[in-house]
Amino acid sequence: MSHYRHLAFLTDHGLEGGFDAGRPGVVTGIMPEARIVDVSHVIPAYDVLRGARVLARLARYLLP
Repeated sequence: MSHYRHLAFLTDHGLEGGFDAGRPGVVTGIMPEARIVDVSHVIPAYDVLRGARVLARLARYLLP
């Protein structure tokens, strides 16, 4: 078992196309004990600064 228990996703994929549903299926197929947190999938495309700000604001809640 890995020493990581949580996996957080922050993407610009949007909510359509099935990506948000497919990721957990793949992850739990590899690591069934994983706890998956979907931070956001609606960051504007290629807006790294926006993603960084969202992650910075929430990081203290995501870390053990």
